[in-house]
Amino acid sequence: MGSYLVMRNNMKRVMKSKVYPIVVILILMLLYGLHLFYCRQDSAVLHIGVLPHNNEQKLTQSDDIQYENLALKDVHVDMLMRRYDYILDVDRVLEKNPMVISSLDGVRQEIKRGNTTDTGDEKQLIGVLMMITMMMAGIYASKIIKDQREGTISRYCQTGKSKFSYRIGYGCSTALLVILPAFLAMLLIRIVEKETSINIVVILVLTLAIGGVATLIGMGLSCLCKSDLSANLLNSSIAVVALLLSGVYFDNGTFPYLLQVGSNLSPIHIILRLYTYLCG
Repeated sequence: MGSYLVMRNNMKRVMKSKVYPIVVILILMLLYGLHLFYCRQDSAVLHIGVLPHNNEQKLTQSDDIQYENLALKDVHVDMLMRRYDYILDVDRVLEKNPMVISSLDGVRQEIKRGNTTDTGDEKQLIGVLMMITMMMAGIYASKIIKDQREGTISRYCQTGKSKFSYRIGYGCSTALLVILPAFLAMLLIRIVEKETSINIVVILVLTLAIGGVATLIGMGLSCLCKSDLSANLLNSSIAVVALLLSGVYFDNGTFPYLLQVGSNLSPIHIILRLYTYLCG
């Protein structure tokens, strides 16, 4: 009962403010703007990087395939930055990688199957949504530090209830506050993406996962930090780093070993793996 009262009072406190609905609208506008940006960047043309020692092959530019010579010393940077859809490596001097194809027939087969190494607009939007949700959860969760400083939790404990029940109630309210915009954002992604495998089940599962993970991180950092400012800064830093390591914008398969470990532990990478599993 105590946790429920804490959750209800915290929800009322936030909902009375005009900031919350504005934040929700801004999140939806940002994701829609990113969708339009990604649509402009999309192209039906496959860009193939060709290593110098493969130049003796006769490569003909076409409407759907464009070739560009690249230096061997720059190939790992190009792969990391996803500059090309594929790297043509006939002599097989590079390590095995989904981006590396050893023959032109391999390129044509990928085109027929409709496969590309692009992570897709959906993954990029979900990755950004997770980062924003983590920041948002950190902001609301860190307010428990203010309650601790102002003696609100002490007065609550004087009624015979524990700090743990206060934190449970505060965590539940934080989760609800971030799940709502995450749910609306997932609906927006479902609507604006022309070809998508996202359905209502995927939306519900991903929304709960995004809100739950973001809340756990936000509440955990708020319990460890002594000020709400330090909790927010640390939480935001983790969110940005998690997005960079998630593999959405960079090929994490080319990362050094330690960064690959960090990538696998990234909360955004975990959410994207769940998305891949659900959408198959």
